[in-house]
Amino acid sequence: MSAPKYYNGKTIKEWSETCEISAKTIKNRLKEGWTIEEAVTVPYGSKRNPGPYITNLAIENKIALKTLKKRMNAGMTIEEAIAYNYKKNYVGNRYGRLFVEKEIEQRRDPNGRARRQFLCLCDCGNETTALAEQLDAGTKLSCGCYQKELSSKRREKNLIGQTIGRWFIESEAFRDKNGIHWNAICVCGNRGTPTTNNLLNGTSLSCGCYNLEQISKREKAEIKGRKFGKLLAEECVGQNEYKNYLWRCLCDCGSRVIVPATRLLTGETQSCGCLTSRGEEAIANFLSQRNIFFTKGKCFEDLKCKSYLKFDFALLDQSKHVCLIEYQGIQHYEKQQSGFGDQQREITDKMKKDYCCSHCIPLFEIRYDEDIEQKLNEIIAQVNPVLNSDMSEEV
Repeated sequence: MSAPKYYNGKTIKEWSETCEISAKTIKNRLKEGWTIEEAVTVPYGSKRNPGPYITNLAIENKIALKTLKKRMNAGMTIEEAIAYNYKKNYVGNRYGRLFVEKEIEQRRDPNGRARRQFLCLCDCGNETTALAEQLDAGTKLSCGCYQKELSSKRREKNLIGQTIGRWFIESEAFRDKNGIHWNAICVCGNRGTPTTNNLLNGTSLSCGCYNLEQISKREKAEIKGRKFGKLLAEECVGQNEYKNYLWRCLCDCGSRVIVPATRLLTGETQSCGCLTSRGEEAIANFLSQRNIFFTKGKCFEDLKCKSYLKFDFALLDQSKHVCLIEYQGIQHYEKQQSGFGDQQREITDKMKKDYCCSHCIPLFEIRYDEDIEQKLNEIIAQVNPVLNSDMSEEV
């Protein structure tokens, strides 16, 4: 049984017998911040004289409410609890790998509370700071080197003699910031130095031969005789410098073209180049039906990016270009799943716009999701070209 707590020389029980107020009431009053005089003199059911509540006192004196109540429950008056300034001596003591050298400037929390802080020397030679509560609770026992050692031990799992994926681990190669590299031989005969992490998390299961085999199987699948858009795959004719299988294809227009298998399988190539988008066909039909003089695939000698950049349509009169029209498919506005050509398309689109701006040539764009006929009527109303179907041509 714990020793009784005394308040001004008497226990709560003794005060209760003297003032005829229950011990429970006295105890509750003391917890609420009453002084012992108030607790034993104010009749039961009456209110004490107005005074600061314990919560306000804790905030004003920057003491944790829990700490203030704990001191008062230990028998201190509220004045003693506020004035109490116990400081545990940490300097010269050891906590885990840390030796406390000296106390430094307190660290203040955003709420203004001050926390004792100490400069510590770690066994590894590094200096670090630690809060008093971290040392007491054992949540900081080193400068961080202990956790690094634990992580390193986990990474230092011995893999010699094991087969992981297609790798057989022969011996340790070297160590760096990425951990241990192992001398390993792949089932295909190639050698490599994968790391422990890459082996165990499955990111390195071969020298790369597995991925190449899967690509080869897909590209060299039995696609002979299959139709891809307007292209009929006739024969595999070898590989290019990127190890992609090449297929000779016959287009519906009668031309033959060599296409990588990946571009056939992903749908990126569907003709020898003769395939015109439905939008362009609609524009050409509209202009022809209204006897508007136009040229398709217009290019300029001073506008080039590896090859000449072509504009879809040029509306002309008998002496000059009236305007240029570009039909922009969805690939000009949204990234494609394959990602093929996105960057190059952005570059050439900007070059075309800059060229027209610098040469004062009106450039109109028709989006894939716009009403083509309505858009063309708006364009014609603006430029009002000379209508002459006899001079219309296609390049």
